Amino acid sequence: MPRQTHASRRKPTLPSAETPVKRKPRAERVTGLRSVETLVHFQCGDCRKWWSIGDAPARNVWYCPWCGRQNRFAAAPERT
Repeated sequence: MPRQTHASRRKPTLPSAETPVKRKPRAERVTGLRSVETLVHFQCGDCRKWWSIGDAPARNVWYCPWCGRQNRFAAAPERT
């Protein structure tokens, strides 16, 4: 297959002046992503320090990251 030269490459076509390009206003354009996270806060019953876990699995036993003690927590109420 022969190699394309600069002259044989297709140039992109631009819209003519009769057909204006309709773009959304800058405030309406989607430029990023977002996600929703449930943040669960715990307090150790022994050392009384707090820690948080995002999207924590549903379980009742957690170990304190500060003192290492096992803690039992009541089940969280269902959110509607």
